[in-house]
Amino acid sequence: MRNLILMGILSASALLSGCVSNTVMAYAGEERPLNDVAVLTVNPNSRFMVGISSYVEAGTGEDFEHVGGPFVGYPREMHLLPGEYVVMLHCSEYDWYSWPQFRITAVAGMSWYVDCRQAAGQPGKIEAVVWQTN
Repeated sequence: MRNLILMGILSASALLSGCVSNTVMAYAGEERPLNDVAVLTVNPNSRFMVGISSYVEAGTGEDFEHVGGPFVGYPREMHLLPGEYVVMLHCSEYDWYSWPQFRITAVAGMSWYVDCRQAAGQPGKIEAVVWQTN
């Protein structure tokens, strides 16, 4: 019985240690000052469950860098170095999911909200929306 309890505690610890942070730095090295990075934040008033799923620097031909997932969760804020990016969101509501993408020119010191919404005139289609906050 003690072994079962110990296994349960160790399993829970392993699962929780894999949980993603609410903020992800999309660059290597130390955290940089906010005036050196662009900040994307999920709209706190969204009607959807929104998270940041992955990103890629536009035009590089690289694969998307995944920063979240269904088992570890999705971050709600991302810090990017200046440049062009394609960002994929994870949007959900009740029993459906969508992964809309958007392109953004990240500018140091600037902040944006990101969200998901029903595409106008296209039932069942969800799109990403982005607006500058400063």
